[in-house]
Amino acid sequence: MSSPAKQSESALLRVLMIDDSPDDALLLVEHLRNGGYAPLWRRVDNEAMLLSALDSDWDVVLADYTMPAFSGRRALELVLQNAPGLPFIFVSGTLGEDTAVEGLQAGAADYVTKNDLRRLLPAIARERAADRSRREQAAFAARVKHLLSVSADAVIGFDSAHCISLWSNGARQLLGYAEHEAVGKPLASLVPEDGQSMFDQLLVAFRTSDDAVWTLDERSEVEVLHSGGQRVPVEVGLSRYDENGASMFVMVLRDITQRRLSEREMRLLLLIAEVANDGRGLSDTLRAGLHHLCQVLGWPQAQLWQQERATGRLACAMAVTADGRLLCESPATCLPGADLPGRVWQSGQAQWVELEEERVDTVASERRQSLQAQGLRTAVAVPVVGENGVLAVLECFLAERRPCDERVVRVLQTVAAQIGNAIQRKQIEQRLHQLAHYDVVTGLPNRVLFADRLDQALAETARHGSMLGVIFVDLDRFKSINDSFGHEVGDRLLRSIAERLQTALRTEDTVARLAGDEFGVLVPGLGRAEDLARVAHKLLETFQAPFVIDGQPLSTGASLGLTLYPTDERNASGLLRNADGAMYRAKARGGNVFCFFEPGMTMQATDRLALEAELATAIAGDALSVYYQPVKSLPDGQVVAVEALVRWQHPQRGLLLADSFVSVAEECGLIQALGEWVLRQACREIGTLSSGGALRLAVNVSVGQLKHPGFEQRVVDVLAETGFDPRRLQLEVTEATLLQGADAALEMLRRLHEQHGIHFSIDDFGVGYSSFARLKRLTVSRIKIDPAVLVGDSASPQGAALVSAIVALGRSLGIEVVAEGVESGEQAELLAACGCSELQGFLVSAPLPAQALEHWLATGARH
Repeated sequence: MSSPAKQSESALLRVLMIDDSPDDALLLVEHLRNGGYAPLWRRVDNEAMLLSALDSDWDVVLADYTMPAFSGRRALELVLQNAPGLPFIFVSGTLGEDTAVEGLQAGAADYVTKNDLRRLLPAIARERAADRSRREQAAFAARVKHLLSVSADAVIGFDSAHCISLWSNGARQLLGYAEHEAVGKPLASLVPEDGQSMFDQLLVAFRTSDDAVWTLDERSEVEVLHSGGQRVPVEVGLSRYDENGASMFVMVLRDITQRRLSEREMRLLLLIAEVANDGRGLSDTLRAGLHHLCQVLGWPQAQLWQQERATGRLACAMAVTADGRLLCESPATCLPGADLPGRVWQSGQAQWVELEEERVDTVASERRQSLQAQGLRTAVAVPVVGENGVLAVLECFLAERRPCDERVVRVLQTVAAQIGNAIQRKQIEQRLHQLAHYDVVTGLPNRVLFADRLDQALAETARHGSMLGVIFVDLDRFKSINDSFGHEVGDRLLRSIAERLQTALRTEDTVARLAGDEFGVLVPGLGRAEDLARVAHKLLETFQAPFVIDGQPLSTGASLGLTLYPTDERNASGLLRNADGAMYRAKARGGNVFCFFEPGMTMQATDRLALEAELATAIAGDALSVYYQPVKSLPDGQVVAVEALVRWQHPQRGLLLADSFVSVAEECGLIQALGEWVLRQACREIGTLSSGGALRLAVNVSVGQLKHPGFEQRVVDVLAETGFDPRRLQLEVTEATLLQGADAALEMLRRLHEQHGIHFSIDDFGVGYSSFARLKRLTVSRIKIDPAVLVGDSASPQGAALVSAIVALGRSLGIEVVAEGVESGEQAELLAACGCSELQGFLVSAPLPAQALEHWLATGARH
């Protein structure tokens, strides 16, 4: 049979040996080693050595009984006096039965004969265990004594029959019973009936365990009853000790009410934070948050009030019960400052109200009665505050009357802060989604969302075998309106156009703003091409009536490009290219029409985009040049002026006239850069002509340039930079430009004339109609008869009468009249006869570059 010591490998054993024989001592040490111990030992053989050795700690004393100079009985007395409780075992070869019994009665733990050591190891193990138990009991008694004196926890002692024998002051404070009321009662009287089973299981588990102490932890949480009947959650710690041979127990109860409240509140906040970040919509987030609030705190109902933008009233946007049901099918409303939610909204402060019929408080009487009918007795409302003030009001209800609890208010304020963060986060997400998928100005879907809907519509159309139409809508003359009246008016016009386009379409159709003045229309579910044409007609009809912005009627048209799936193209990008190409064809036809896609249009649209990019490069580089067409005086034939005409030496297309690219510059926003380059180049070249004399320089100005806010300063800066005399500069604006000009732009022209001496002329006169009042206000120096007036038989009485009328008009206003496009002698004679001041055209000279012009002037061609 193995020794108990062998349960542990080389267990340390501190052994004090009292023996006069070193050999016997070594035999005992060897026996202990064989038994699995690692002895730390010392041998003494007299009283003085023993007393000195007892100053150290020992696990056991092994003593011979008969020694020449020292008695084993005397050694026992000294050990009992100086180290009480230290196990003392006689190990002797001469110990008789009677002597051994006397030794045991005197206090020895056991005796073993040296010739039979089999009982030695079990005796040591038994005594060590007994000593350990005694030490633990002593320590436990000290702990109990300390707990009873200083601990605020409830300390309760009981016996094996579970009858209370000890009741501390902490127990009285926790459970309300005085000591004489508790001692002698069964422990079961402290536990609610529904918790008896779990409490009994806890006690049985402890009594059958090997542990003498169970510390406080989660496995021992129970509820006990206060003397007033309320339940108190506690954490239980148990200890066991022996008293007069009987098992006694001590139970320590710790009140965990606050901890449970904190855990519950933390769980609530974590749940709300979880639902606020799980990707669900705002409505679902609020519903889940209010449900968790009621469920975790045990409240019957919670609701959220938010302000209606249209009315300014507060409305119950969400009301949820503890079981998750939604209320408020017909939402209640109140004004800010009225009723409990309104007062909290206005003050930004939490309020706590007990709902009593007889008292007048912040809850409206009718609503209070309704809440009381539902069994609700207390209402609490806290503001949901965001970065810019109160976002909502959180209102909660209790089934019992309860006075204001500041801890509850703080919890609700924390919950409200979480809800506020959720609301703001969802609003930001919605705003980001809006910005990513909708146009800021019109509120229509943008190009990204339009493309997504087009992809979805293509898939749906393919499944049903129907047709789908795509329309590109490009506004006519929008850039001139935007330049004339400013971007704010332009934006408002775009919004009005968006509203009209939407009214002309079905709910299943999509209209989107794709770019500055371009819209896209998606028309699914078509049966034939004629259906798309009817839609296009309806869209064009929306532009017939002027758009009134700030009382000002503004007219604009649209050019529409139409394409069909699957007849024209079978993918989204191809359809968009087709519609774009068809739109450019409609634009080329003069606008305010629609065109269906035809093969070859995509290439035209691609060429147009390439031309825009190449023009930007040409303006920045040296591909542009200025040609000058001379103007002669009638009737003396003196060359008095030149008109600057821009040319573009295109690397593939050759020399391009202004008509080929100026309109492109207008539409793509390059007209300002182009116009400034022409003005600077012309001033520099004409100003340095050696034979130029005092020729006037006429430079064309478009409506886009005229209405640009920096145009006036740019003209002044170019004149200062080149040193050109402002009095020799004549800016030419078309009759259409005059009609479209805003008052601010016309005033700017007047300032240029009065402050700098710059002259103005009206180009292309006679093809439209002009406001005489504006002619007068502009202090126009010249009007130029459009070449169309001279086409045909200008020598006929009707032609002569028209020219004479224009000349007479000019004279009546003190304005010189110049004829453009003069190609024949007959035309020149007619103009001279009618009193025309100057003429210009191929009869005089074709446009010439600066060097050729100087040569032409130098060779006597000025006459």
